[in-house]
Amino acid sequence: MRDEKDILDDIFDKGKLWNGIYEVGYCRSCECVIITCPKCKNTTCNCGGCEYCNEDFKDFVKNSKHSEWSYLSKKEKVIAHKIRFLKEYTLKCIKQGYYEINWKYLKDSGYLCKTAEDIFYKEIQAEIDNANLYNNLYE
Repeated sequence: MRDEKDILDDIFDKGKLWNGIYEVGYCRSCECVIITCPKCKNTTCNCGGCEYCNEDFKDFVKNSKHSEWSYLSKKEKVIAHKIRFLKEYTLKCIKQGYYEINWKYLKDSGYLCKTAEDIFYKEIQAEIDNANLYNNLYE
């Protein structure tokens, strides 16, 4: 069975060069297409570069649609962010022994950034309301 790297190499036609100079690849961490400098071996996703590739790297990042984000609407980007946060928060909460995402734990532990709080406002508020309802029932 072929792994993701082999499939991505085929998609990006590994061995082909961008502008006839830079090898094209895919960065799993950044989830985007990258180019690699043949001289310094830096890539567009690690913010490196040398006098040979620096301007080309800037051009590639600024002018190419090298990630899925380039093709998403604002609403779709919010959904994609939500999915990424859900993966991270599920893992954090399960590791702490919770059976589901515990918004209070995440907030109290400082894991929720402002963007996540905005995206998950309804979920966080519902958990707070449920906790208040539970407390009022059993006081």
